[in-house]
Amino acid sequence: MNLVLQRGIALTDNRRLPLQRRFPLSELGGPVDLRDGAAVGGEIFRLKNGDFQEKERFRRIQSTFRGLTGRGLDVRARPADDGEPALVIEPTVTGSAPSGRSIWQGPAYRKPSC
Repeated sequence: MNLVLQRGIALTDNRRLPLQRRFPLSELGGPVDLRDGAAVGGEIFRLKNGDFQEKERFRRIQSTFRGLTGRGLDVRARPADDGEPALVIEPTVTGSAPSGRSIWQGPAYRKPSC
């Protein structure tokens, strides 16, 4: 994300799918495909629980998110209840945005209503 912010441009698929919540454990062994944004929770979880470099990358992502929104970013996970080796992973946002700061909402942004 820092590189994207430094360059000021990002090339991605021009679509955003709903967040994927269920991840087979086999998908979490390596980097997750982020082109359409659906699997971002899996990648955040993988980085948070990875090796030292991945954990450091997770901390930088949290710092960048806080700088952009004034809010905290984390991820929570629980075993899937379908009997398969999978997790239900959900990114979580904590805190409230400071007054007057724009917050991201889908492809656009808005001012907080507070």
